[in-house]
Parts: sequence; structure tokens; C-alpha cells
Amino acid sequence: MSVTSSEGLTIAATSTWNVRVGRAARRLRWAGALACLMTVCAVYHWTIYVPQPDRPHVLTILDRAANVGIAAAMLLSALLLGLRCLARLHVIDTSSRVELIGLAAGTGLGLMSLAVLGLGMAHLYYPLVFAILLAVLPWCLRKELGLLRSLLPDWRTLATGATGVQSKSGSFWNRSARVYLAFISLLMLGFVFLRDMTVPSVWTGYDSYQYHWAVPVLLLQSHGMRAFPGWAHANLPFNTEMLNLVALSFHAPEAALLIQDSFGLLTAMLIYAVVRRHFTVAVAWLAVTAYATVPLYIAYTSQSFVETAVVYYGFAALLLLVRWLAALLCTGVQHYHLLALGGMFLGFAMGVKYTALEYVPGTLLLLLAGIAVYARRGPAQPGRKWKDSALAFLVFGIAAVGAFMPWAL
Repeated sequence: MSVTSSEGLTIAATSTWNVRVGRAARRLRWAGALACLMTVCAVYHWTIYVPQPDRPHVLTILDRAANVGIAAAMLLSALLLGLRCLARLHVIDTSSRVELIGLAAGTGLGLMSLAVLGLGMAHLYYPLVFAILLAVLPWCLRKELGLLRSLLPDWRTLATGATGVQSKSGSFWNRSARVYLAFISLLMLGFVFLRDMTVPSVWTGYDSYQYHWAVPVLLLQSHGMRAFPGWAHANLPFNTEMLNLVALSFHAPEAALLIQDSFGLLTAMLIYAVVRRHFTVAVAWLAVTAYATVPLYIAYTSQSFVETAVVYYGFAALLLLVRWLAALLCTGVQHYHLLALGGMFLGFAMGVKYTALEYVPGTLLLLLAGIAVYARRGPAQPGRKWKDSALAFLVFGIAAVGAFMPWAL
């Protein structure tokens, strides 16, 4: 009996090992094929397309694939960096998968913008430097790469609502309605992606050619940060323009468009997550559809305008403050990590464009509401209530000022 049991355990262990080896081999084959494809596209981009910009190219699709690869590498690095930051702030265990990816990518893109600013202060604006960083960063954050892999299955069940609380079928909110709304939302996002495959015209992309792209190009020529006396547009904070700078260093303007418009996708993910927390999947997709079909949103995409980033960071800051306020209502306990992350997002928003100051009154109202709630639901000691409330303001303010301060130095 014991021999039979030991043989069974050996067979089971061998079978498990073979399954793992098979999965690793498949992943290695896919990674190798993708690496070969991107190598071909990169060689075509650098040796054929970029040196001859004034002639038509039959294989332009290879250049566009290289642009998509550059944007994907930047987003992957930002996502892994954001996951590391959210893990330090203990936000991962309290967020849904969709919300976690949306917050992590935005956090990473904001930190990447400040890192590019730091490289400019050291006069290291060279394509080789950016290429090395984009290649090394995922390897340094391979632990977060495993975490990201565990989050991806949620994408397969996003439209059907297999995760979380199951939605109730009714006369209208049935599976066909969910699929229809998801199709409309993805269709609009796909339309934005296709528009990003061509650079904007001079008329619609005037601001981009005047400073959103012009300033990064001049900084690349200087290989570092510099001042532009008398040029008002060039002396403002340029958070997301730093991301344009990385893409333009590889002569990839379409990648710059994709990075800017990725903030619209991240906003849609946060909208889906916050609505899904309280309503059904169909209602969540309806909210995303309502956002993705706003004419002004469509007009601002594919132009490398920064308004999509301002909307994302402002919405994320307000979302985190609402989560902090909800936690106070439920438990009466301060969650300073939510305040720190919300303040960071507000600082990133102000570093994108000065119009983000319009978010400050809303954040102050939420903070005051939280203090009022904490005064009633918090600990019995009055002195501690005032100290904790002052600390909440301090944490949020330091995070906001700290994220914006590098541009004021």
C-alpha cells in the first residue's frame, strides 16, 4: 500500500513538473517570437523609415509596430514601477484588479515623468540612456511582473462579470446588453488607437507643434533641461511632456500619442472600477460608454494634448479621497496611505497643467468632510482627534507639494 501511495505521489509530482515546464516553454517561445518581431520592426524604423521621412514606404506598418512597441515598453515599465509604489503604500490589497492596474499605471507614469526630469538635470537626454532604462527596469521589478501576470485573468472576465458580485439579469440588463455596451466602449477606444497611428495635422495639433512636442525636441537637442527666456509656454511644468520626450528621442511621434491617450484608457478603467463596486457590470460598462463617447474627449485625443492626463489625475485624486472618507464612515480609522496617494495624484495633475488647480477646492471639501466625520466617529480623546486631523491634512499636503515641487525648483 505504501509503495502504491509513493508511486502515486511521484507520478503527481512529475505531472505537475511537466505542466510547469510546458508553460515556461510556451512563454519562452512567445517571448522569443515577440522579441524577433520587435527587432525587425526596430531595425526597419531606425535604418529605413527614420532616415527617409520624405518618401512613401510600403512597409510603414513595421514602423507603426515599432511605435506601438516603444509605447508598450514605457507603459509596462510605468505599470511595474507603480505596482511597487502601491505595494509600499499598502493599496494593493484594498483595490480591485481593474482599479489597481489603473492606479498603478498612472502612478508609474507620474514617477517616470519626474525621473526623466532628473535625467535632464544631469544632461542625460540620449536615446541609449532611455533604451537601457526601459530594458533594465522590468528586470529589476520582476517581482511586480509576477504580480501583474496574476492580475491579467481579470481582463478575460471583464465583459461577462465573472469576478466580484454577480449581476442580476433583468428585462434589459442582461448579457447581451453588457456585451453591446462593452463593444461600443472598446470600439471608441480602438478608434482612438487607429487615429494615433497618424500624426495630427498642423491645424488640429497646433499646440503640440508649438510646445507639447517642440519643447521636448529642443531639450533633446540640448541633451538636458534648459530655460527658454521670453517663451511663456516653455517655462511651465511639463510632466507628461517628459513622456513625449522619451518617445520622441526614438523618433516615434505615434508612440507619444499612444502614451498621452493611455490616460484616457486609465480613466475609463477607474470609472469601471468605482461603478462596478456599487452596481452591476452592465451599469459599469454604461458609465464607460458614456465617458468614451463624449465628443470633447474624442476631440482631445490623438493630438498629444495633456487634458486627458489632467482629467485622469484629478479623477484619481478625488476617487482616493472618497475612498478615504468612506473608510472613515465605516470604521472611523484614518487610512493615511490613501491620503498620500491622493495627494501625489493631485501634485501630478498640477505638474501636467495649471488648470488642475480647479481640483483643489474639491479636495479641500472632501478633507473637511473627513475631519467632520472623524470628529464624530473617531477616538474619544479630543486631543487625538485634532492631532489625527492635522496629520491627515499634513500627509495629503506634503504628498501633493512633493509631487509638484521638482518643477518649482
